[in-house]
Amino acid sequence: MADELGKYMHCGAFGVQAGAGDGNPCMFKHPNRHMVTTSFWHGFPAYSQKTGNGFWGNPKYPNIDYADVHAYISTSPAPTADRLLMEKDAAYYHLWHSRQYGAWNLKLPIVRGEAGMVPYDGSTDDKTGLGLQRDLLGIWYHNYLWSSLDGGALYEIYWYADPHVYLKGVYDHRHVALSLYNFMSGIALNNGKYRDLEAAISNPDLRVVGQKDTVSGNAHLWIQNKNFTWKNAVEEIKPVPVSGTVRIGGFVFDKEYELEYWDTTKIADQITATVTAKASAGGELTIPVESLATDVALKIWDKAGRRPGPPRNVRFQ
Repeated sequence: MADELGKYMHCGAFGVQAGAGDGNPCMFKHPNRHMVTTSFWHGFPAYSQKTGNGFWGNPKYPNIDYADVHAYISTSPAPTADRLLMEKDAAYYHLWHSRQYGAWNLKLPIVRGEAGMVPYDGSTDDKTGLGLQRDLLGIWYHNYLWSSLDGGALYEIYWYADPHVYLKGVYDHRHVALSLYNFMSGIALNNGKYRDLEAAISNPDLRVVGQKDTVSGNAHLWIQNKNFTWKNAVEEIKPVPVSGTVRIGGFVFDKEYELEYWDTTKIADQITATVTAKASAGGELTIPVESLATDVALKIWDKAGRRPGPPRNVRFQ
C-alpha cells in the first residue's frame, strides 16, 4: 500500500498512469512530486538479497523514496552496554545507529523519524530522566549534530525539540544547527562520489568521522576528544587534552591540498586557519592533532581543483 501511494503521489496525482501491481516504478519525474515513505515504530525491515525478505530497498516496492526508522535510547536495538554509553555520549547515540543502518548499503536515504535522549530503561516520553536540562551549553546537541558527518549518513529528526533543544527563557541550542549548515555549504554530497573517510587514528581517545571524494580530491571531517561530552560537562569533569595524528588515504602523491580548520562553536567567521599539505607516497594526508580539549572540524580541498566560494555564514534574523 505504501508503494501504491508512491505511485499515486509520483504519477497519478499528475494524471500519469503507472503499471499496476508490485515492481512497477513511476517513471514520470515531476519537480514538485512529494517524497513517499512509511513508518515502522519498531525494527528496521531492510531487504536482504540472500533471503528475499524485507521492505526497505525491496525491488518489489520501487516507489518508496526513503527508509524510516525510530530509535530512542530506550527502544534502540543496541545492547544494554551500548545504550548506557549513549546516555552519556550523544555522538555515540547517533553513530551506533548510523553505522547499524548504513551497513545495509540501501540505495535510498535513511531517516530516523523519531530520536530521543531518554533513559535506556525508561519510557520514550521521559524527557527529564537524563538531566539534559542541566546542559545549558547544549554540548549534547553539538556532538549529536556534528557526529552526523559520518559515512553512515543517517538523517536525524529529533523528537523533543522542547525542552531538549530549547527551553523558553533558559536556553536555545538551535544555533548549533546553523553552524553545521554553514560548514556543509558547498560540499556536493549528492555527487555520488563520497564514501566513508576511513581514517587511521593514532590515539583511541580521539573520535574522527567524515567522508571523502577521492575523485575530486575533497574531504570533510570532525575530530572530537571523546571525553568532551555533555555528561562530563554538567558534572564539571574537564576533559584532558588529547594529541595524536589522523591519516586519510586515497589522495594523489605529492599533490597539494588545502586544509581548512573550522571552529564548530561559531555561526560566523568559522574558519580559524588554512594549511597546505602534500599527500605521501602512499596517497595519505596526515593531520596532526595537538592538545585537543573539545573538537574541531576540517574541510580538505584539492588546491588545484575547482572549489566553491566562501561559506555563506548565515545568521539568525
